[in-house]
Amino acid sequence: LGSARAVNRRYISDCVPTKIRMQASAAFVSASALGMACGPALAGLLQTNFRFSMLTINENTLPGWVMALAWLIYLIWLWISFREPAREAPQNNSTKEPNI
Repeated sequence: LGSARAVNRRYISDCVPTKIRMQASAAFVSASALGMACGPALAGLLQTNFRFSMLTINENTLPGWVMALAWLIYLIWLWISFREPAREAPQNNSTKEPNI
């Protein structure tokens, strides 16, 4: 759906176990390439022109509506399924005596 690549790569490096990190990174690159390849094909399918009430739907506005719907579905899915990974609290190992 489009995102900063640095954020996705950082998520992979922080939250994916070392054993499958290369596989997750390869899947991310493959999905990015697939998205770039399918974009022009999808644009060809969205060549239409009609009116719905006072809304004009044409080749200039339909991609925006499609992406708005895709992002809405993604937001709902993320809201339902995402769980924050557990992080360990930093331990304070200092043995300093309190100043009185």
